[in-house]
Amino acid sequence: MFQINDVFKMGDTLYRVLALPIDYVVLFNMDDKGAMPEIHKRNCLEEMAYDADLIRAEDPFLEHITAAEFASDSDKAIRDQRFSVIQNIVEDPEFFISSRRKELFKDAKSKFNKQAKFLWQICRLYWRKGLVPNALIGKYCNSGASGKTRNCNKPRVWRGKEGTGDEKPIAAVTPRTREHFDTVIKRHYLAQRKTFEQTHLKLQALYQTLYRDIADEDIPTINQLRQHYQMTYIEVEVLKQRIDKHKYEKDVKAKRSTVNTEVNGPADIFGTDATRAKIHLVSKKDRSLIVGKPTLILVKDVFSRMVMGWYLGFENPSYYSNVLAFASAISDKTSEYTEAGFETVPDGLLPVAICQKISGDKGELYTHRGETLRKNFGVTFTTSRSYGSDANGIIERALQSVEKSFEHDLPGIAQPPKAKKQGGKDSRLVANVTIEELREYVLEEILLHNQLADLSNSYDRDDDMPTGLPLTPISLWRWGIKNRMGTVRTVSKKNFLLTMLPRGMATASVKGFCFEGLYFWSERLEELGFFEKNRTIAPYDQLECIFDPSSMNNLVVILPGKKPEFVQCYLSDRSRYYRDCSLQEVKVLQRANRKTDEKTKKEHNNALIIREIRKDEFIKELKRKKPHSHLKSDAERLRDIPENRKAELAEERSERMQGGSIFEPVEGSKHQEHQDDALYNPEVAELLKNKRN
Repeated sequence: MFQINDVFKMGDTLYRVLALPIDYVVLFNMDDKGAMPEIHKRNCLEEMAYDADLIRAEDPFLEHITAAEFASDSDKAIRDQRFSVIQNIVEDPEFFISSRRKELFKDAKSKFNKQAKFLWQICRLYWRKGLVPNALIGKYCNSGASGKTRNCNKPRVWRGKEGTGDEKPIAAVTPRTREHFDTVIKRHYLAQRKTFEQTHLKLQALYQTLYRDIADEDIPTINQLRQHYQMTYIEVEVLKQRIDKHKYEKDVKAKRSTVNTEVNGPADIFGTDATRAKIHLVSKKDRSLIVGKPTLILVKDVFSRMVMGWYLGFENPSYYSNVLAFASAISDKTSEYTEAGFETVPDGLLPVAICQKISGDKGELYTHRGETLRKNFGVTFTTSRSYGSDANGIIERALQSVEKSFEHDLPGIAQPPKAKKQGGKDSRLVANVTIEELREYVLEEILLHNQLADLSNSYDRDDDMPTGLPLTPISLWRWGIKNRMGTVRTVSKKNFLLTMLPRGMATASVKGFCFEGLYFWSERLEELGFFEKNRTIAPYDQLECIFDPSSMNNLVVILPGKKPEFVQCYLSDRSRYYRDCSLQEVKVLQRANRKTDEKTKKEHNNALIIREIRKDEFIKELKRKKPHSHLKSDAERLRDIPENRKAELAEERSERMQGGSIFEPVEGSKHQEHQDDALYNPEVAELLKNKRN
């Protein structure tokens, strides 16, 4: 039951076992500074243990003994010196007998010239802390009141060695001084992220403002400011305040786990991310036309690091472009490689599957179709925090790897601008690569990655993975299919697009279905009476529709019912101006047309205003010219209307003939008005004859 160096608790007192003579146990009171070795009968202590009056306790100095191994060389030298003095005492088998102990103390006093008080102090330290030499190492870390502030009532203190001439006075650090320290540190060093030198300048300016005509010696030095900062502020908390919150979360904060702990097997989580490729492209129709940077999106299986799908084009990084990338992941991609010039693709390098969870950036996966995706395909969304690109580090590295495959070879790589005087040239002007040519590079890099990428430096194995498993994407994918929970599923690309493409509400009218200001027509919907003028005949005034933002030539209208029907509509002739345009281009053109129409309408309104002003002036002029009296009666004036009309007509014809006739005079006969018999009319000739007479 009892062993040397065991610690027991008797009441509230701790005891250490020093020796085990026959039928006895030598104990030492660890809580009494003047304790002596005590001899107890073994059977009495065992009875106390059975009655729970004596219980085993944890050694309070165990941590001190372990940490003593890392003490300095000077501390170890003191330890060895002390132990050599008491070694004969503590190692003697009868040291616990008082008479024998007196003899041992007497020999040590004469041999080492030490006082009995010193010998007792070292022996008690040895017995109290653990019966090992390291028990004699003191806890010097508690000496000197480390980390505690000193208060000084003097206005100045002196620094430097006396008598050398290097002594100089500096300001004493008082509680008021520490308040000034905290003010400038919080206001300038933490909040404004200034350097420590700039912060000390602000402290000097503060002292000169608060205390007029203050001497330089009374202003605290930068070392005093730095010492206060190191004693008062925790470095980690300071780092959080001095660095941008998003940058700290992304680049500085420690990462305690890996993404592999969150996946069960292949097709469990797909990660996605988009970027603007660092290369400027030219048009495939005319290489002199620069079209700018393309968008590159990758869809990657988190478990195996296999690239499942991609998108390379000119759509902006958005939800729609991510849908196109996911459509690539769930469809056969062999035809795309064949079009790019690849004769054969090894089996299994381009798997087709849909995942259980999609992880990506918040802005690129923002959609109201998330619930539909979960219910129709069993796929959920998980988005990273804002500015949290580190959450998708796997995809970020994959995008960088693809860009590195061509950034040193192809012309037109995007570079920081450089002044012309320094020999700089706009990298866009040397662009000479089309989107199809770049696609060949990207597809080859994806194929190489899926087959041979070495993941040994970044992939952490699970405990069930065999040692002979190569850490390549294709090997991990195949191993996961056989040995992990089966989550690999396939879906129809058409159904996926019909489900995930953006939706809106189209309004039925006589002109067709109107959506985003465009009109669409369908013979099928015309037969159902959607476009009749009598709106009571139309089954619905509004229907949900599916559209492709990249081309607004077609629209899919969803007819509700027990089994919804998808009816495709084409752009009507009324909206032919917007044919072959994307939704973004349509909105730009509509905005430009509205500006033009507003300008025209404004000019028309201005003209109407001017006309109204002239109309008022004209009416006033008419009122002024109206005669106030007439020579004839009203009845005579009304009877003369036909004669007055004839006179006005004759005058009009006379004025018109004064300007010349469009007909040439007829040669030969003066009296024959009609040379063409087909145009001769006897009644008109008789009327003209009577008029001349």
